[in-house]
Amino acid sequence: MDDELKNKLNEFLGTMIDGMEKAGEFAVDQIPDVVQQALTWFAVSSGVGFGFGLLVIIASAILTRWTTKDFWVKNKDGSVKVNLLMKERLSLSEG
Repeated sequence: MDDELKNKLNEFLGTMIDGMEKAGEFAVDQIPDVVQQALTWFAVSSGVGFGFGLLVIIASAILTRWTTKDFWVKNKDGSVKVNLLMKERLSLSEG
């Protein structure tokens, strides 16, 4: 019985060692591919985020310029004043 137990234990340990060696070989073969895929993913993700942020900035600049074009009023002498009431935009009448 003792010899049978030793044989089973040796067989089990041999299987475990073989499995660990195969896992190590797999990791050595696949880790560079996983790293490359992760770097590609993060680069694409950063690019998409940057593009979206740039789009938001450009859209807000255009929207701000479009909505405030009556805000700045240029006088005949070249000076600029701020039209706080924006009467033309709000269609307010005087008096």
